[in-house]
Amino acid sequence: MTDLTVKKNDGTTDAIYIQKTNAGGDTGQALWRYDAHAAPYIGLKPEFRFGTKFNGPRTARRVMLQYVYRSYATDSTTGVSSLVGAIPWTITGAIPLNVPQADIDESISQMFNLTDHATFQAWLKTGYAP
Repeated sequence: MTDLTVKKNDGTTDAIYIQKTNAGGDTGQALWRYDAHAAPYIGLKPEFRFGTKFNGPRTARRVMLQYVYRSYATDSTTGVSSLVGAIPWTITGAIPLNVPQADIDESISQMFNLTDHATFQAWLKTGYAP
């Protein structure tokens, strides 16, 4: 495991997701948290989880990515921060064991390069498909 550095929405500032726990086994999930986020409590900070396991017949590896970005507000009278809402993301996929590694590599690169495309991200930010 390692810390993960990504760019914030401004395209310049880094957001560093700190490694917290590894998967600890075939059905566990690795966890990273954006500790530098301004939220005052751990439960309000963004988190990323990654896990893998075999499918039922053991012919493919199931991949699960979970991300949640939480919105919070702080009461100006009490100083207590509370959750306003959360933006959860779940991405799952199955990587067949009988597919050549070159095809697996190409599939993953193209999928995540599509989601990294500025036009795709603009559609996501509006909440509407083109």
